[in-house]
Amino acid sequence: MITVEKDKAKVSVCMITYNHEKYIEQAINSVFSQITNFSVELVIGEDSSTDSTADIIRKYEGGGKCAVRARYNNPNIGMQANFLRTLSECNGDYIALLEGDDYWTDPKKLQRQVDFLEANPEFAICFHPVDVLEHGVIVPDSRTLDVPDVTTIKHLADGNYMHTCSVVFRAKLFDTFPESFLQSSVGDYFLHMLNARYGYIKKLSHIMSVYRVHEGGVWSLQHNIEIKILSYLEAMIGGFDPEINDILIKRHQRIAFKSFISGVEESDVADRLNRCLKYGPDNFCSLILPLIRWGKTTDKNFLLRRIRKLYL
Repeated sequence: MITVEKDKAKVSVCMITYNHEKYIEQAINSVFSQITNFSVELVIGEDSSTDSTADIIRKYEGGGKCAVRARYNNPNIGMQANFLRTLSECNGDYIALLEGDDYWTDPKKLQRQVDFLEANPEFAICFHPVDVLEHGVIVPDSRTLDVPDVTTIKHLADGNYMHTCSVVFRAKLFDTFPESFLQSSVGDYFLHMLNARYGYIKKLSHIMSVYRVHEGGVWSLQHNIEIKILSYLEAMIGGFDPEINDILIKRHQRIAFKSFISGVEESDVADRLNRCLKYGPDNFCSLILPLIRWGKTTDKNFLLRRIRKLYL
């Protein structure tokens, strides 16, 4: 790896971190392990951790195998704001994403991905499959959709299939983020969608990263994951052309319906029903009426009473 000043880096590694004292050294060292014929900088956004994450990062500033620049937020600004701020400080022609609790396993990862993007200007994003570290054991990734080697924004709109720690993309494909970005429950998928407007997406075959599942992870062990997916879809809808918006809306409607049926006895059932109707009632009615008429729900009378009480 070539060590140069920050404004000459070809690749910026964007790393956000919060309370990752158990993992951050492995993440940083996996960046240092990269073997490249171009310059790399590591830009870290440390969001006022309550553990020793910041102290560990400070040990790496001013030395190492690539330029390390860290910003320590005080007070905590939240994941999305930290992500945007850290991205804005990346100066490379390409940006690689790596959160502070994941790590890279192949020293040729960056070289392979940048070589591909350099040789194929019609592609905006490059990613690869990952292994999953769960309960201390490396297991194959069964959480991510399998997709063709070449995909487009249409595929991506129907569900994210890229782990954050696998992605490298061209920098500065657009100038400004939508205002709704800060309200989204995720930043990486929204960013991938914005970038995918400008080119194809390539999946390489090599497994070159590890995604870590742990209790402190943002998505690893989430409760009510469907509600969180609906929240970020709502932040994204309206920010793309009509064809893509339509895909996002249909996906929202499918998930909202599933969420409502599974949570009909939950205290937030009214919110779940509102989400079913958010982008028009036709889809919801076409799904719910046969269930009520044909008695395919666990308790159709209870479901019918709740709907009447709330909306009739």
